Amino acid sequence: MQVAKSQSAKYASIKGDTGEEIIFTMNAIKQVSYCLDNLIFNLASMSDYVGNYLGLLIYGSKYQTIKWNGLINKTNEIYKEHDFGKMLSSEHKDWFTRLHGFRGDIIHRKAIMVEVKGFTNTRMMCESVGSLNFIVNDSLKAYFHMIRNEKDVSVEECAHRFSERTIVGLSNLLKASESLDISEKNS
Repeated sequence: MQVAKSQSAKYASIKGDTGEEIIFTMNAIKQVSYCLDNLIFNLASMSDYVGNYLGLLIYGSKYQTIKWNGLINKTNEIYKEHDFGKMLSSEHKDWFTRLHGFRGDIIHRKAIMVEVKGFTNTRMMCESVGSLNFIVNDSLKAYFHMIRNEKDVSVEECAHRFSERTIVGLSNLLKASESLDISEKNS
């Protein structure tokens, strides 16, 4: 916290275009973007861990490493018409495919940078801003319907909502799995 305060004071004390302000802003954008990417990456990974757990619980030790997509496929074979299967399919379609898609883009393509409200980065003349207010950009909004049509969603709000949505979805699935008649051989 002390580093953040000293960096913030340093940023506020810069007068005029020394170049130092722009470097600080660009580094802050990269760091905050990395943190949001990392959070989303780990939320998607959490669903893989739950997939492994439910695979072991429901289908036995042979399926303890099936991850999320393996759980979807196996459950569609066996429990497609059961409430648990329907809920899993719905959660997968409505939320987890989006997390996994974004995670795949982080791994295979690129990170999507957040924005600083009021900051315009051009090659010739960067504009300075009074404070750093990080918001989600349109590229990230394209992945996630829950923020797609909202204006100026802060990174903090986005992180909170994505975390809550993931945890609630996984908790509901764990609770729904309790209604399954699990074979004695798997226990």
